[in-house]
Amino acid sequence: MKDADVWAEVVIEASLRGVDSHGILVLPMYAAMLEAGGIRVDARLEVVSDNGPTMLLDGGHGIGAVIADGAMNLALDRAREFGLSFVSVRNSNHFGMAGFYATKSLARNMIGVALTNAGPAIAAWGGKSKVIGSNAMAVALPAGKERPIVFDAAIGASAAAKIFLAAQRGERIPTDWMIDRIGNPTDDPQALFAGGVLLPFGKHKGYGLGLIVDCLTGILSGGLFSVSVGGFGRDMSRPLDICHSFFVLDIGRFIALEEFKSRVDEMIGHVKSSERLQGVDRIYLPGERGFLMHEERKLNGIPLWTKLVADLKELGQRLSIPTPFAT
Repeated sequence: MKDADVWAEVVIEASLRGVDSHGILVLPMYAAMLEAGGIRVDARLEVVSDNGPTMLLDGGHGIGAVIADGAMNLALDRAREFGLSFVSVRNSNHFGMAGFYATKSLARNMIGVALTNAGPAIAAWGGKSKVIGSNAMAVALPAGKERPIVFDAAIGASAAAKIFLAAQRGERIPTDWMIDRIGNPTDDPQALFAGGVLLPFGKHKGYGLGLIVDCLTGILSGGLFSVSVGGFGRDMSRPLDICHSFFVLDIGRFIALEEFKSRVDEMIGHVKSSERLQGVDRIYLPGERGFLMHEERKLNGIPLWTKLVADLKELGQRLSIPTPFAT
């Protein structure tokens, strides 16, 4: 596939699965980085070291989605050859939805893991300075008759893009998402633009997980980490120097594939048949809402709000690209 096709697929898949904060919403920022030079379209993956099941790659400040897709494909190939693989990448850019890369393992009946760090946006638990990114991880496991299990989460109590979206829509946010610049909880999304700091989910647990993801991406790859990583949407001319890692397991090296899938189905059955709280109609598995949303949006389309449509129209006019929206 061409780079543009890969990038478009990553963006559209995020929106189809309902991860709007990493989908069409970020197109204007991607375009601004391309125009300013923060994303280099001529960059290619460079192999820094190759030791069979482990590889270290350099993305050359190229398109994050293309870099990550290529790295995950290498991880899948190496896992098939060696039974497992770990591929780490430095000098990349924002790669979108982590789950896109983890779920590539499902077609090959393997377990896939995608990790990424990000620019500083979150305070350490008990602090009020931005010292860690809203680092993300995704894990995908195949099932038999049931849908696959896909866990995809960043460590922020909310993605910054969701707060940005709330500000655009004039909405309030939960008070456990962010603190203002002096450290007080706030429900005003505008505080983000006045020095506000995101909080980790799960208090100290999310903070600890974020540090581990940074170690397994930025530190392990020899790339940037913590406060040295570029902030997405700030200086468009600067590459973000984000780092990723991809881990893949070939299930058949541990247990017969069909037995594994049957056991996953059994676990899903236990979860689905468990006693529900009052007022709860259905218990969802990790990633299940995304699969359902994908089916609904493939049928009825991806909803776009007024501000985003206006931004996309302006972008199309600036780049001399016709837009399919009514004037």
